Amino acid sequence: MPLKCSEIASFVPYTIALPQRNLSVVVVNDGPLKLIISMLYTRSFILYEMMCAHRKVHIIMDTLRVLFFVTLASHVETAAPVWSNCPMNIEVNATTGSNNATVTWTEPTVSDDETPFNLLITDTYYSPELLAANVFLIGETEVRYVATDEVPLSSYCTFTVTVLDNQDPVIDGCPGDYTNTTEVGLPSSVVSWTSPTATDNSGVNPVEKKSYMSGSTFIIGTEDVIITFTDDSDNVATCQFSITINDEEAPTTSNCPTVDLEIIPGSVSSVSVNWDEPSFVDNSGETPSVTKTHNPGDFFDIGETIVVYNATDAYLNKGYCEINITVVQDTEAPVFTFCPSDTVVDTLENKNYSIVNFTVPVAIDNIQLLSVGQAITNYNPDGDIYYIGTTTIRYLALDEVNQPTYCTFSITVEGRNTQYFLPSSRFHLTVNITPTQLEKLDALSNRFVKLWFGMPRCATTVWPSFTCPRNLTFPTFLNSTKNAISLCISLPELSLVRS
Repeated sequence: MPLKCSEIASFVPYTIALPQRNLSVVVVNDGPLKLIISMLYTRSFILYEMMCAHRKVHIIMDTLRVLFFVTLASHVETAAPVWSNCPMNIEVNATTGSNNATVTWTEPTVSDDETPFNLLITDTYYSPELLAANVFLIGETEVRYVATDEVPLSSYCTFTVTVLDNQDPVIDGCPGDYTNTTEVGLPSSVVSWTSPTATDNSGVNPVEKKSYMSGSTFIIGTEDVIITFTDDSDNVATCQFSITINDEEAPTTSNCPTVDLEIIPGSVSSVSVNWDEPSFVDNSGETPSVTKTHNPGDFFDIGETIVVYNATDAYLNKGYCEINITVVQDTEAPVFTFCPSDTVVDTLENKNYSIVNFTVPVAIDNIQLLSVGQAITNYNPDGDIYYIGTTTIRYLALDEVNQPTYCTFSITVEGRNTQYFLPSSRFHLTVNITPTQLEKLDALSNRFVKLWFGMPRCATTVWPSFTCPRNLTFPTFLNSTKNAISLCISLPELSLVRS
């Protein structure tokens, strides 16, 4: 039969917080008649409690419906359920190659003094949610057991499960060691490689750091290239390889003398030889060490001697310079293989000279000819003016030790085609000639004579209707008296007088 309750006591607030399930309980009045209003947010109900005839009556009102149930009790329960064997915090490593771990533990137990076990409400919550049953992702997950009795009063068993990532990223394609040689003329070389990649069990790409980029320039020596990959758990994988740059380029020189021929006369057997010493440079930028077999100024005997300069850099590459010094003793003078014959020509018509050319003499030497040329004169072999008389031309050939050889020939110009006119009485030269000054005097007529003596040249003197020839070479035609002659000549020791 229905129970009747005389009254409901005034409301006295009393709240019990139930996390996760959001259960709010209000107990009204603390006397024999009690009304408890509870609201469990996750289940959306209100619980009313009344005391009727020493019986405790519970009324549960759902947001969609109202549930009534009656429980007999001699007193009101105030103790929440009790958890036993609640696990301690758990820490495990992620499964190899995976971003998670399967974790198990001994389930905790719960009990309540007033509520039978089968009437307890228990739930388990995970934050964050599990990947699958008992499968926890890398990181920390909170596990919470909740038990709620009839009142409802709740209690909790809470612990954490931490899955550690202790696995380094996995590198693929780490290059091996490289060995290169320096580029020509440089102390370095450019090296390129295929960059490695890496993956991580967490599924997140690791962060890459490099000590050198591919295509960098490396100097002589060995340098390590270090590439690291770091995941979110600070696990680091390292790819390390070495770059070795070898210097295989020898020192070089641009001023190495090649051959030095020294010719000495027959009176000596050795000679001091000098030369400009070579300088060496090296691609490394360092100054190589230089050794030599001889020094400039050393004496060298007859024969061939090789002077060697060796340059060695810090990496034992060797460069060298060789100078071939040959000392030859010359005891033979040059020889003319061709020397022109004497030449006799007539003067040009009504001239006191002729134009003559000749073939240049040719000389050779058994070792080395130094020079060939006219010894005193400077006549043009391709054609020059020669005046009446005989001109002697001498060519001199010298070898390296100044041994001379001569080629001598003459060019004679005869005056058969020339007429001479005496100068007028306006100007003439007067000079006294004694018989001892004459080498030879030939009477040509009662008016002309041929005079030979050692006068060098005749300068230019202009007479009316008569021109004294330039560069007149004696013998010369002239007018003579007993003790004096009228000459076509102008010399410092002679005076020009008016007749």
